Amino acid sequence: MIKIKLFIAAIICCFLLNTEVMSQNLPVNADTKLITYSEVVQTKGTKNELYDRAVDWIGSFYKKSPIDICQTLNKNDGVIEGGWKIKLYETDNAGSKKEISTVTYILNISVKDGRYKYTFTKFIWKKPPPVPAEKWLDKKAANYDPVFDDYAKQVTDYMKDMIASLKKGMAPKDKNSTDW
Repeated sequence: MIKIKLFIAAIICCFLLNTEVMSQNLPVNADTKLITYSEVVQTKGTKNELYDRAVDWIGSFYKKSPIDICQTLNKNDGVIEGGWKIKLYETDNAGSKKEISTVTYILNISVKDGRYKYTFTKFIWKKPPPVPAEKWLDKKAANYDPVFDDYAKQVTDYMKDMIASLKKGMAPKDKNSTDW
């Protein structure tokens, strides 16, 4: 009977711990303890084609030259590394949005024939002093503020949109397009 109670208690604890992270939809890597979005995506294309698609996507999504975003652009190795930022906003009682700070992150896209892997990690909240965004997840911390949930939602929404855009940009182009 005690074993059953301990088992049920363990399940409840796991559920509660998982719910805290999942409620904010910020995936935390079990090894690094960092917020990390990562996936290997199978798609048609050679390593060079996928690399070119990734570079094109960066220019399109960020509205900047890939050279402005990336510290590493290595076509031979199929590696792109860089970083960018997400703007955070507060909404006042009148419904007006005001930019209050940013969160920087590291991006890595690696390509091979028929697949690519993206990783977005090391999210740093750029408030003086800079703070790892993982601090938002600790609701028991003395400096926890309920507004952190809103910041986490903003990051989650941004990342969902960005990853959907990346997957669309990395998909094979329709060769029967009438666009010339």
